[in-house]
Amino acid sequence: MIKQLAKPDAKAVDLLLNQVSRDPNDSSYAHPDQEVSARVPYVEKVLNLLSLLPAEDPAADLLDRTMARIASAGMHAPGTTDRPMDQYGPNV
Repeated sequence: MIKQLAKPDAKAVDLLLNQVSRDPNDSSYAHPDQEVSARVPYVEKVLNLLSLLPAEDPAADLLDRTMARIASAGMHAPGTTDRPMDQYGPNV
């Protein structure tokens, strides 16, 4: 069963992650509504539990599989329309 976050929980996650990544000198900050503020402690508990999980290294062939998928989808390098990607980037 896949659980989905309720909107106030999702906003609380965004709020917490934005606080971590924002510039400490930036004084512009939108204060959350009361419903979101009430969810923050619960979201912090969940995120703290997730931080206890061991970090797994990505698969050794992840880059190769990603580039192959991009190539098979016929995608192009960013900003180009006529140069398809090879396994190391745009063909030049």
